[in-house]
Formats: sequence, C-alpha cells, structure tokens
Amino acid sequence: VWADVAADGFMVWVAHREPIEKRGKMQTLVYSCSKLGQIAINIIILFGFSGPQMNCPGFEPDPSVACTTNVQVTKRVDHEAYQR
Repeated sequence: VWADVAADGFMVWVAHREPIEKRGKMQTLVYSCSKLGQIAINIIILFGFSGPQMNCPGFEPDPSVACTTNVQVTKRVDHEAYQR
C-alpha cells in the first residue's frame, strides 16, 4: 500500500511538470504498468498457487484417501459417506 501511495504521489509531482502537449502521458504510463503488474501477479497466483496441494492440508493424490481426517469437515463435503 505504501509503495502504491508513494508512486501515485510521485506521478502527480511529475504530471504537474509535464508540458501541456504531453499532458496525461505520465498518468497513462504509471497506471498501465500498475495494472499490468497486478494482472501478472494474479496469473501467477492463479496458476501457481491454487492447486489442491496448496489449498488442502494433507493433500493426497489418491482419491480414495481423505484429504482431512476431521469428521466435521468431511461430513459437510461428503454427505453420502456419513448418512445414518
């Protein structure tokens, strides 16, 4: 957050010193780079850190082995296994 605020402050400082003919170019550059960076990081998080190994403690690649041994969690997920 601090880096974003500092970058915005610097961008405003530079933008005030831009000639009229180039007005708005610095804002376009700064916000375009910022959004491209956010998109790149979101893609890395989406494809790199969203697999079952990351989201399921005790992940087992074998589907016959339960992901967790907590009965309350398993009961909510797999109703058929815990019908009485």
